[in-house]
Amino acid sequence: MSPEIVIRAPSVDALFDQWDPAPVNRRALDNDARERIVEQWVEHRRDSNVSALVVLLPEAERPTGSTQPSARASVPTWRA
Repeated sequence: MSPEIVIRAPSVDALFDQWDPAPVNRRALDNDARERIVEQWVEHRRDSNVSALVVLLPEAERPTGSTQPSARASVPTWRA
């Protein structure tokens, strides 16, 4: 398995700027979320082949029918 960066978020909304009037999937990242992601990336930077950012969410925030704790349905996929 390729290395992944994993963070836990209290909700999908917590990942994005609450003051941005755009729909959630178009909002800028919240500063705290951005800092946490960057900190994890810096910690794992020696793994130059990090393949994914995994966001763990509470079960109530997961896509309906999903057993995977991710925000994949709400968050666009970005590739570095």
